[in-house]
This record gives sequence, C-alpha cells and structure tokens, in this order.
Amino acid sequence: DIHTTAVAGVGVRKDVTRLTVSETENLREALRRIKADNGSDGFQSIASFHGSPPGCEHENHSVACCIHGMANFPQWHRLYVKQWEDALTAQGAKIGIPYWDWTTAFTELPALVTEEVDNPFHHGTIYNGEITTRAPRDKLFNDPEFGKESFFYRQVLLALEQTDYCDFEVQYEISHNAIHSWTGGQSPYGMSTLEYTAYDPLFLLHHSNVDRQFAIWQALQKFRGLPYNSANCAIQLLHQPMRPFSDADNVNPVTRTNSRARDVFNYDRLNYQYDDLNFHGLSISELNDVLERRKEKARIFAEFLLHGIGASADVTFDLCDSHDHCEFAGTFAILGGPLEHPWAFDRLFKYDVTDVFSKLHLRPDSEYHFNIHIVSVNGTELDSHLIRSPTVQFVPGVKDYYEK
Repeated sequence: DIHTTAVAGVGVRKDVTRLTVSETENLREALRRIKADNGSDGFQSIASFHGSPPGCEHENHSVACCIHGMANFPQWHRLYVKQWEDALTAQGAKIGIPYWDWTTAFTELPALVTEEVDNPFHHGTIYNGEITTRAPRDKLFNDPEFGKESFFYRQVLLALEQTDYCDFEVQYEISHNAIHSWTGGQSPYGMSTLEYTAYDPLFLLHHSNVDRQFAIWQALQKFRGLPYNSANCAIQLLHQPMRPFSDADNVNPVTRTNSRARDVFNYDRLNYQYDDLNFHGLSISELNDVLERRKEKARIFAEFLLHGIGASADVTFDLCDSHDHCEFAGTFAILGGPLEHPWAFDRLFKYDVTDVFSKLHLRPDSEYHFNIHIVSVNGTELDSHLIRSPTVQFVPGVKDYYEK
C-alpha cells in the first residue's frame, strides 16, 4: 500500500492532471501520427472497433462489436484501451494512456482534451466527415443529489463495495455510462452514443480511468482474500473469444492472443500499469476500511433490472408517498443505440435511496411508489415503461466489523 510512486515510462498510465508539458506534447504528437495513418493501426480503423461502421453480427444483423450490458464489458474495454495504447506507443508515445479520475470534484474537462489550438485530443473526425463535439452538462460538475461527496465518488464506492464479480460489474458499468451521456450532449457524434463515442479522444482518458477502477476493485478483492483474477459467475461468457480482437486480421498480437475475458483479468499479461492504485488518496487497506464503515449504517436501495432499449438515455426517478408527494431520488444513464448487441442484466443495479426515504418520512411498511422518466440523449422523452419500476431492499447496518 504505497501512497505515491514515481513510476513512469512506456505502458505506465498517469493521472492526466499530473502530465508534464513534454509528456503532453509527446502524446499529442503520437495521436497526430495515428490520425494520419490510414492503415490497420490508424485512427479510423481502431475507432471503428467500438461502434460504427459495425464490424460484428448478431442473428444475421450487423451490430457494433463493443460489449455492453454483459459480464465481459470490463475485459472488452481493457483490450480496447490496450489496442489504442499500443498504436500510440508505435507512433512514439513514451507513456501509457493517461486516466481522468472523474470521481474527484472537477469544474472542467482535462486540459489535454480542451485546448483548441493544434490539439489532436480536442476532437476526432468520423469516417462520414462529421466532427465529434462535446456539450458537458451542468450535472457533470454539480452533484444532482447535492451530496457532501461527489455523485461519481458515491456511485463508484458502491461498485467497489461489491464482493461478487458480476454484482461489481453491473454497478461499475452503469456508473461509467453517465460520463458518456453527460459529456457528449445531444449530438450523435460524440461521447453520448455507442456508435461514435470512440471517435472522441476523451474516450481514451475516460476508459483508462474505468479500467483503473477495475484494477482497484481487483486489488481490493486480493486484499479481502476473494477471487480477483477470475469470476464465479458468467463462466461460459468469460471463456468466449471477443471480436474484433480475436479476428485473424487484428494486427495487434497481444490483444489477439488474449481475446477471451478470462485471459485479461490479469492485466500483467498486457504489459501496462498505473502510476498507483490509490482511491482519493486512500491505500487499498484504507479504502477497504472506508467501505466496511459504510456498511455499519442501515441503508435502503432501489434495485433496477436493466436491459438495452436501443438508445442512449438518461433515467431519472422520483420517490412518492401515498399522497403523491414526490422527491427526486436518483439518476443514471444507459449507453446504447441502434447498432447495440441485445443485452439484459441478470443482476440488479442498486441505487442508494436512504436519504430520500428519510426525507419523505417513509418506513419499510409505508405505501410508496416510484415515477421513472427516460429521456433519450437527443432530448426525446421515451416511454417510462421501457424500464421496470425498481424493487426496494432494506439492508440492516453491520456493527460487528470493528469488534472482531
């Protein structure tokens, strides 16, 4: 449990806010060269792995190859960041893809991607000639729940608290979706749609961080004495080769030979590392203590069984008492689109609604109901019945952890 390290070099992923001027320019020059490369390791080719044009098939329909809503989501994207990273290294990058830790409070997007002059990270050009755009929403910078801790910090803590891989995966994936939705805005050509998100270079910083969260959870599991390089769920799925990494024409031998999810739990096989695995300055043992303390208090969770709806959308939900007095209870996002693989979770996505139950003076045996609102990223209101109303779980506090 080391608080800081001086690790740097090829394959080392640093916090984007800690990049030196020379590291920033080195990464930008490497990305410029990738954008100028029209071959298999060039920008258009690798960006298309994720969404459009679709490179995979499902029941005789063309679909995007990216995996969402399934237990191999973390590993597909682990390989995808590696695919980009190796291409950058081949073009002269001297460090790995930096991560943007969006669980810490921030008031603007990282300078690496926002500086406008001669900056290849500012936007991407899509094969159809469109330019990616961003329209960060207010709730990206201001907690929609007005909590003491950041919205994203709370969401990721709940993911890290899970001790079963598939339970973790659901919390982790849905938490990551909001960054896509809240940075991309209403344009389809950007972070908020499955088809075009990977053409925005912000995607790389986002998913380097998402993979780091997976690595932190794995380190926690190792500390807990629980499986961290394997899973006890979705066994068959995790054994299946993932396209397009498994395709014979994948020019990256590392991602091609490690194309099953089970192969890349152990990311040492992919030859990269993070500058550290601290979470908000906490070592793994300190983080575990924080997570255990959170369990001491009784909590109430709204639990959603989610599935694909063929679109990217924001979901907000209100909790209402028997007199129809309603309060905002929470928000999350779904990432999808017409090219998505059909998906449906078999695990529940949990959302802490303890405070709103208290605000409405509701008890477990009170009468209450939820109102759900679903708005597509293009601003269209969708049928609220696309998502089933959540069930509610009352979890008693656990006081005996520190008395052992």
